[in-house]
Amino acid sequence: MVGITKPRDISNEPYVIYGSRAEEHIRAIFALDHPEYKVEYFGDNMLLNDKYPFAHASLDGELTELETGRKGIFECKTSELFGSMHKEKWDGEHIPDNYYIQVLHYLMVTEYEFVELRAQIKSVWNKSIRLITKDYH
Repeated sequence: MVGITKPRDISNEPYVIYGSRAEEHIRAIFALDHPEYKVEYFGDNMLLNDKYPFAHASLDGELTELETGRKGIFECKTSELFGSMHKEKWDGEHIPDNYYIQVLHYLMVTEYEFVELRAQIKSVWNKSIRLITKDYH
């Protein structure tokens, strides 16, 4: 045994529940903001690729670029800012590293051509909720 421990179940954490419930609405608003794509969601999905039997992907949505027919991935993230380190993760123009690795993995599994990641970043200050929406291409 190498000391592997079972990960803690976070499925009942408020931020996980919020993200799960918000996803369909964020996807619908993305579709309104980006009429150049056909945005589809196929429910709980587990995509596999025979070339990489060890890998799988569960997509938040699939995109078809209407002008070219190119296929892409829609990925949705919700995040609440709790401190300056967490804020720094989302401040730049690039996808945070952990999500970048995730979408690269999904591109490998699906063999699609592009990813659109929409992040809804939430902060609470003086009991006021502030939302920032960022699209990463």
